[in-house]
Amino acid sequence: MKNCKIATIKEMIEGGWKRKTINKVRCLLNSEHGFICLAGRDHFWPEEMLTVVEKLGRPDKIHTLASGVVTTLEYFSLCE
Repeated sequence: MKNCKIATIKEMIEGGWKRKTINKVRCLLNSEHGFICLAGRDHFWPEEMLTVVEKLGRPDKIHTLASGVVTTLEYFSLCE
């Protein structure tokens, strides 16, 4: 298996992501592509994911690692 380098928050912001707090959860938002991920970690804890979903509704896609942990939520409506 290849090792993957997780981008730093600074690198993500330089790549067009924006900081956003959603229901008190620090996230990074890429509204151009409709992606939301946590700021500072590579996955969501279940309660964090639920608080984001309570605010934005059910995501159109949930991206996971092979282990099943959720890394990114995707909302098609953020792209519109």
